[in-house]
Amino acid sequence: MIGIEGCAIGFVLLLLLLFIGLHIATALFAVAAVGAWWFFGTTMFQPFGTMMWGTLNNFLLVAI
Repeated sequence: MIGIEGCAIGFVLLLLLLFIGLHIATALFAVAAVGAWWFFGTTMFQPFGTMMWGTLNNFLLVAI
């Protein structure tokens, strides 16, 4: 579990990305990706392409 230090680092990173002018969605995705990498390690990103491709093939999920 990510402790208060990890949450604080993520919050500061999010604010930093927003202050330099990054879009909100991009900043949130970047912070979430860094947090997932920190918490789960590299095993989080190994099935990432398969998950994205599977979602793109489901038209209901693409519409949402």
